[in-house]
Amino acid sequence: MTHVVPFLVEDELKRSCGSYEKVADCAPFVLVEGRVVTGQNPASSTVAAKALIELLAAEKDSKRFPETNGWGYAEFTYDAASAAFKPVGENASFSKNLCHQCHVAVKAKDYIFTAYPAR
Repeated sequence: MTHVVPFLVEDELKRSCGSYEKVADCAPFVLVEGRVVTGQNPASSTVAAKALIELLAAEKDSKRFPETNGWGYAEFTYDAASAAFKPVGENASFSKNLCHQCHVAVKAKDYIFTAYPAR
């Protein structure tokens, strides 16, 4: 492949002591690091999309979330000690106070956005 591209990412990561993982060519493979989701190839699209949905979720249901115009929000942070994602906040009030205000401010552009958590 180096006859087509100047270098391989795999080689450069290994040379610089970076972390590199892979599976067989054309097999689905996704890694999640914090809020970064990456897939190995197009076959990873569905798996990567599901991983992204697990990290950040917004749901529209006017009966369950009347105080936020029907929107329910969830946010998760990565806990290195347990190597697991944990929900932010102890109850749903964080979404009204933190999430909803920002989403309302950009509603004309219909943005969904996120910030990377500190690790």
